[in-house]
Amino acid sequence: MNRFLMSVETVKIKDFIFSTNKLKLIRGASHLLDYLNQVEIPAILEKYKIESEDIIYIGAGNAKFFVDSKEKADNIASDIKKLYKEEAPNSKILIAFKEVTFNGIESTGDEKLWDSIDKLADKIAIEKSKGFPIVNIDLPFVKKCPLCEKNPVLVSTKNLEEDLLKLNIIGDEKKDFYNNLDIDELKNQIEILTDRNGYICEECLKKLIYSMQIKAKKSGKDNILSKVGFYKTLEENKIDIELKKSLDDYGDENSFIGLMYSDGDGLGDFLKNIKNIEQTEKEYLEFLKEFSKKLDETTKNSLLKALIKISKNSEKLTGEFLIVGGDDVCAVLNSKEVLKISKEFQEIFEKEMEKYTTAKGIDNRITSSCGVVIAKAKAPMYHLFDQALALQKNAKAKRYKNKILKTGYIDFQVINSEACIDLKSFRKKINLKENLVMERPYSIGKENEAKEFQSLLDLIIKLKSRDIDFPKNKLRSIYELKLDKTLEEFEKKDELVNILSKMEPRHIEFIDSIENVDYLNENEFNKLFSNIFDILEIYDFVDGGER
Repeated sequence: MNRFLMSVETVKIKDFIFSTNKLKLIRGASHLLDYLNQVEIPAILEKYKIESEDIIYIGAGNAKFFVDSKEKADNIASDIKKLYKEEAPNSKILIAFKEVTFNGIESTGDEKLWDSIDKLADKIAIEKSKGFPIVNIDLPFVKKCPLCEKNPVLVSTKNLEEDLLKLNIIGDEKKDFYNNLDIDELKNQIEILTDRNGYICEECLKKLIYSMQIKAKKSGKDNILSKVGFYKTLEENKIDIELKKSLDDYGDENSFIGLMYSDGDGLGDFLKNIKNIEQTEKEYLEFLKEFSKKLDETTKNSLLKALIKISKNSEKLTGEFLIVGGDDVCAVLNSKEVLKISKEFQEIFEKEMEKYTTAKGIDNRITSSCGVVIAKAKAPMYHLFDQALALQKNAKAKRYKNKILKTGYIDFQVINSEACIDLKSFRKKINLKENLVMERPYSIGKENEAKEFQSLLDLIIKLKSRDIDFPKNKLRSIYELKLDKTLEEFEKKDELVNILSKMEPRHIEFIDSIENVDYLNENEFNKLFSNIFDILEIYDFVDGGER
């Protein structure tokens, strides 16, 4: 009897999480999706008696499994769609399935299991490319939610309990954590978040409710924090995490925060090559189960180890871990720790995945490319994520451009205002590459075609050390001189001599020690501090002193 291979994929995750700048709602959205994926979907599969051996993978917003009939596949799809509609309004989920001849050991037809999986992925991709309908509520009589500014208001604190009953959020047969809601506290939270407006949409309300559960007693039966996500990993390792009240609380003395977004590289090539290894379809299926679990565990454990290493002198770890699973990491961190944590995470992840791929006899490296934004805490979170994503794509593109593919890359940007900027246009406008003042993205490991990120950190640490104490204003003067298009090269050289004449001998000696160029030669002047813009960008976000 033929079976059906089924795929469930949560898409547009970032749009759902970052639909507002309120930290409580961002946090709640992240854990809401984790809860549905890691608790509720397995419960639905259990309801339909889907055995563990028929489940390929559940995690990071995706699930793949076998069912024994089209009727059951339709029912499961209906239940999952209903679940997401009720618990995560406006989230986007795609479900597809196809008939296969795989009987648990081998395919009895012409199409092999790996081809069926690829075709199902293509089916999901086609559905994703169609996009999603947008409901226009820009009408004068429709009151919009003041938090997300897109959805119609459905709840008011004036008659909160009545509205909760109408939306079927509380009532008979609801989850314990809904019926145990502190209505007065929920009302208070809505009033605070909406600046006493008192109105909220269903989507933001659900996010708020799930966020409130994170702060619930850790031993509680239905406490989301103890069941899902990266916080579960922290709890299992007895790591106490301090959750801040707002994004501002993660800021430094100048209200800067750090946002990192990391994504895996080389997974497609690795999975493609694993097919070329002589193996049965059953062995391939077992590999997929093992690999999915290994990738997710490595991502979580690598971030855990990075946090412990960087924050070993801190009493408590702090951070908002919004996406940690599969091969993705998105986290809000302290501005003076985010670059180091990103680098450490990438290094640990790459080493662990190298051990795994080598053991499988495949040379394809699975690495991680990362984008880091350091910006004002009041900047819109969706904008910061978009910029981090753009930087991550730059880093990934550099990896594939170099074609060595043995290490990941990191790109970063400091945004000094709350206004939005187009990073691509900004970099192109001042011709940073042409003026030899920027070398981003940097490689994480050693690679001939790129400069290693640790070398940049080491240089800044030395510049700020007690022995060198290099004047930052001189660095800025050199940077501005290199960008000055009104001067000829020989004029720039003369101006550089003037700058050097006002420096201490130890500073000139330091330049000589790190720059293997004759920078007083007008033809080589531009090679001096070829990454000076990178240095100045993160100068204040890297601690000085000896390592």
